[in-house]
Amino acid sequence: MIPIEMEELGLDQPCICSYVRKTDRYLSQFYDAYLAPAHLKTTPLSLLKGVIRNKDCSITELGKILLMDQTTVTRNAAVLEKRGLLSIEKRSDDARQKILKVTHQGLQKIKEATPYWRQAQQTLQDSLGKKQFDFLIQILFSLQKKL
Repeated sequence: MIPIEMEELGLDQPCICSYVRKTDRYLSQFYDAYLAPAHLKTTPLSLLKGVIRNKDCSITELGKILLMDQTTVTRNAAVLEKRGLLSIEKRSDDARQKILKVTHQGLQKIKEATPYWRQAQQTLQDSLGKKQFDFLIQILFSLQKKL
C-alpha cells in the first residue's frame, strides 16, 4: 500500500470549493422540494427572475449576470419557451442576438412559486438565525464581487 501524504495531496485542510458545491447541491434540492407544488425548480425560477430584473437582455448577457455559460442558458431558455413561460425573440438591431422576455404565463408561474420560495427562505433563516442568514448572504455576495 502506498503511503498517502495528506499535505502533499491537499487533504490537510478543508476545500472551500468542495463545501460550496456540496452546499449548492443540498440547497438546490431543498428549494426544489419547496417549489415542487408550483412545478418549477430553482434554476428555471432563477432564470425567469433574472430576465425580469434585466429587461430585454440577451442570452449571452443573462449568462454573464447569472454566472452561467451560454449553452446552459440557451438550453434552459428553450425548455421555458416550450412551457410558454418565456419568449425568445431576435433583437431588432441585431438578428444574431436573442432577447428573452417573460410571458404572461411565466409571470403567473413566478407568482405561484413565490410563496413556496418565501417558505424555503424563512425555513433557512429560522434554522440559521437572522444574523447568520444575513451574514451568509453578505459573504456570498462578497465572494461573487471579489473573485
